[in-house]
Amino acid sequence: MKYRILAAATLVAALSAGAELNACGDKYLLSSWSLSFDQLYRAPNPGAVIIYAPAGSPAASKGYTNLQTLLTRAGHRVTIAQSVAELARVVSQLKADIVLADFSETAAITPGLPTTGAAPMVLPVMALASKAETAACKQRYPCQLKSADKPEKFVSTVNSAMKSRAKVLALKALRGN
Repeated sequence: MKYRILAAATLVAALSAGAELNACGDKYLLSSWSLSFDQLYRAPNPGAVIIYAPAGSPAASKGYTNLQTLLTRAGHRVTIAQSVAELARVVSQLKADIVLADFSETAAITPGLPTTGAAPMVLPVMALASKAETAACKQRYPCQLKSADKPEKFVSTVNSAMKSRAKVLALKALRGN
């Protein structure tokens, strides 16, 4: 009897090896393959991303090499700026779409960014912050990133920001602004 149950279970597993398996809502798993990073995080709207990490800051000491690599693999052009002057120069040269900067640095970099046309979107990164700082960040920015987040969350947040930016720019183009 045990052998018949084992044989039946083996037969069912063999027959369903290539079948679609429903899992958690809208996700589908195929038991014969999985998604790679490039398939999962490929940017539908690749853009120019600048990481502002001034010398001596916690961001620079942390090193953004892993984040830079993952954003590049997703399809974005990534540049690291280490001063406000360099940031302004790189933004104008590359026509930057997104600037990643520490929330404490956003007040220093905002005056150097263009405000007309296709101004870059600033995505602040929150370190350990008080409730008041978090509330202030949420009022001014779509603040979703924390310095403790995994690089994959940074990539998916940049991808969604680029998607919403593309919609806004398309609406502006339709209106003639």
